[in-house]
Amino acid sequence: MKPCADPRPASFRPEIELHGETARVLVKQVGAVDAGRLGELVERVSPEQQWGIDQALMIVLGLR
Repeated sequence: MKPCADPRPASFRPEIELHGETARVLVKQVGAVDAGRLGELVERVSPEQQWGIDQALMIVLGLR
């Protein structure tokens, strides 16, 4: 998931905080990535932030 601070708030763009800055997760841009191509862990999201991301994914994927 790619964080971005520009798009307007919406149920499918949950806000999270990374490195002390607010960003929105663009769940419509979800894709598969080979784990071998990932670099170092930057930061973790809180359980509450992950819940918001999960809810947004369910909306975008039509599971809710």
